[in-house]
Amino acid sequence: MMEENKFGTHKYCEMCGKIFPVSYEKTTCDACEEEGLFRKARDYIRMFAVSENQLIKDLGIPRSMISRWIREGRIELTGVETKKMTTGGQCTLCGAGIRFGNYCSACMSKMNQNGSGKMYTAKNSSRSGLSRMK
Repeated sequence: MMEENKFGTHKYCEMCGKIFPVSYEKTTCDACEEEGLFRKARDYIRMFAVSENQLIKDLGIPRSMISRWIREGRIELTGVETKKMTTGGQCTLCGAGIRFGNYCSACMSKMNQNGSGKMYTAKNSSRSGLSRMK
């Protein structure tokens, strides 16, 4: 949508109303465009059990965006490759493939057993065989 006022001609994002210069080629801002892709991906995941690679192939959404949504806990993939997934789909601590968040269920269990979300391991220990990892 375009409008003329005392500051010159400009147009608005169709979704949120953010103001753009007339030279801006798209009809929506980057944030609204990403939100639209997210909704498309979320609905697709709800209909089909897909992996990250299938989502990229079928919808053309960039891998980095999907990986960020997984890390943020916004989406959970159900068709997960079991050994290792692509960037963003790996446990932060052990590297196992995950469908949601930052940690696999095994590492989450270990952190919960030790209390307050902290994980202790025997390697790199400075005192009594334990070192803390966050």
